Order: sequence, then C-alpha cells, then structure tokens
Amino acid sequence: MDKSSPIRIGMISKEDFENFIGPSFDIYETTRLSIAGGKPLVFGWNWLAFLMLPSWLIYRRQYDLAAGLFLIVVLPILVGVLVPAIAPLTNALQNAMSALPIGAALYGRNLVVYRSVSVIKKADQLQLQGDERSAFLREKGSTDVFGAWVAPFLFFAAIALVVILIGFFLA
Repeated sequence: MDKSSPIRIGMISKEDFENFIGPSFDIYETTRLSIAGGKPLVFGWNWLAFLMLPSWLIYRRQYDLAAGLFLIVVLPILVGVLVPAIAPLTNALQNAMSALPIGAALYGRNLVVYRSVSVIKKADQLQLQGDERSAFLREKGSTDVFGAWVAPFLFFAAIALVVILIGFFLA
C-alpha cells in the first residue's frame, strides 16, 4: 500500500487493530467489520460512556475529546454567570448537552474504530514495523486505566475551582 494513499477501515490489519484497541477487542472488532462491510454507523451500548463520559473518554485515550467536553461543560457555566443576560441561552445549551452521554453510549465504539484509522495511518507514515509499531499503537490507543480513575476527580475539582473563582470575582 502506498504510504500517502488514504487508508480505509477494511484495510487495517487485525493485528494493528488489536494492538490499538487493547481490552474488549472482540466487541470493537465486530464494529470494525460492520463498518468495513459498508455500514458507516453501528449502534451499540456502552454503559461506561453513558454513566461516566469523561472517564470513558480518558480510558479510551480520547484526551482531546475529554478536554473539549470539559470546555463545553465549563464555558456555559462561566459565561452564564458572568453575563447574566444570556443565562437562559447557556441553560438551554446545558440541557441540550445532556444528550452527549446517550450519543457516546450509542456511537462510542464507532468513534474508537474511526480514531484507529488515523493512528494506524500515522504508524504507516512513520514506517514503523514490528515491536516498535505495536508499542506505538498501544501507546496511542488501548486504555488508560489510571487516567480513567483520576479523570472524574480532576473534572469535578476543576469545575469546583471555576465556581469558586466565579464566586470570588463576583463578591
């Protein structure tokens, strides 16, 4: 395969995908095969994504999405308090965001499968082979158990800090 050509889900080797996914490989492999077979979105249900979305994102090493989630939760609070005139709008936004865990629970596996494509493409571009390639894929994918346990505490501590700072500046 040409290293500059687009990579598709069906072109990913089972070994690369297994190295990227880590635990629960069988569930994600079923999703990958369905997507490779032409079904762009595969419904599933992930209780951890539904109940603890920040932890699940960190567990699956989706750090950029976890940071984005934090911003979408904190910014409306901050803006709503600092600019009271638009508080109803920020409240409506927060209500709409309550659907995020449902979406993540239904489509989270798709997200992980599609993310694997970009990481495996990067391994191809770096021309990684053998153990070095496997280690790279496990580092970028797989799971972060420690981060998943720490994430909720940091998430809620950061929100508490924002609330305290708002109270301090408004007092």
